[in-house]
Amino acid sequence: MQDVLSFFSFTYSEARAKFLSACQNAGAKVTNFKNPYLGLENEYLYTDVALFGDNKSSKCLLITSGVHGVEGFLGSACQIGWIDRKYYQKISSDVSVILVHAINPYGFSWLRRVTEGNVDLNRNFIDHNSIYPENPLYSELLNSLCPKSWDEALLQIINRDIETFQEKYGSITYRKVLTKGQYKYPDGIFYGGVEPTWSNLTVRKIAEKFCKNKKRVIFLDFHTGLGSYGDCELISCSAKETDNYRYAKELFGEVVSITSDSLKQLDICGDIQTGLTNILPITELINIALEYGTYSFSEIIDTLRADNWLHLYGDLQNKKGKKIKENIRNAFYPDSDAWKKQVWTQAEYILTKALGGLSKSNDE
Repeated sequence: MQDVLSFFSFTYSEARAKFLSACQNAGAKVTNFKNPYLGLENEYLYTDVALFGDNKSSKCLLITSGVHGVEGFLGSACQIGWIDRKYYQKISSDVSVILVHAINPYGFSWLRRVTEGNVDLNRNFIDHNSIYPENPLYSELLNSLCPKSWDEALLQIINRDIETFQEKYGSITYRKVLTKGQYKYPDGIFYGGVEPTWSNLTVRKIAEKFCKNKKRVIFLDFHTGLGSYGDCELISCSAKETDNYRYAKELFGEVVSITSDSLKQLDICGDIQTGLTNILPITELINIALEYGTYSFSEIIDTLRADNWLHLYGDLQNKKGKKIKENIRNAFYPDSDAWKKQVWTQAEYILTKALGGLSKSNDE
């Protein structure tokens, strides 16, 4: 049994190597999906899917990491830790566990929240044959969010413009405009894309292979950057009055519904939870996003603005570029042993409850 800190990695390549090694030691079957792009270290990129248990089971626990690329360090560590602690030995006969490692490997490797096409994967699961959601106020923020230069003098000006926007429309509207997603500006942040990304299509392949025809699926999707530092907030895409939400609350305790007042302001479109619900229409699907807090909303947005500028106009190898990359890594993956231990402790509890809940339901 390894020390908790050993579950965590510094690069995508290190995380993948640890994950594959853990799977091999546990005797898990691993399916590899190769991304067509190369990583930051010129390495090949993969989404790796490990199966524990019998894929013919009627129930499964589906756990994903790296939907938002750079956020994958936490999810990867928790998947590795789950294997290291040998929780797969507690799987009952009619339950399978699917670990999807680095569903957005490009963003994971390049320390970006987005995919190879600058697409926010969690805004991409939308009907691309229909009319895209409108986000008209985004255009008023475009030049401030996505400037063509990055220097202190300009930042002071555009930050004042953002403050003026918030004074005019309110901070809640500002947050909603940003996080809702937009489908008009390919070089902007929170861009949802105009076609399914490679990662989106890969999710569909995984669901078809491992989740189709299951009676019940608990889907746990690891994220960082939202909430209080080191704390985990469980967010369900189900409304409070639904059976799925009540089941999740009974199983995990405190669960926030996406329809609650605290989350209505986000107004997210095209998220993977909703996407998976559409992919598996006959499955009883309990969708939970695990959001682990790091820093303030404004600090997170600042790092995304800087990273977006860097990949459009900057140089990843100069001092400014390296500092921006250091900042975005830390924004979503704090370099703190205490933070890592705290988030693992919470994840271990949640993963244990999820597996226990599925096993219990099989006996009923």
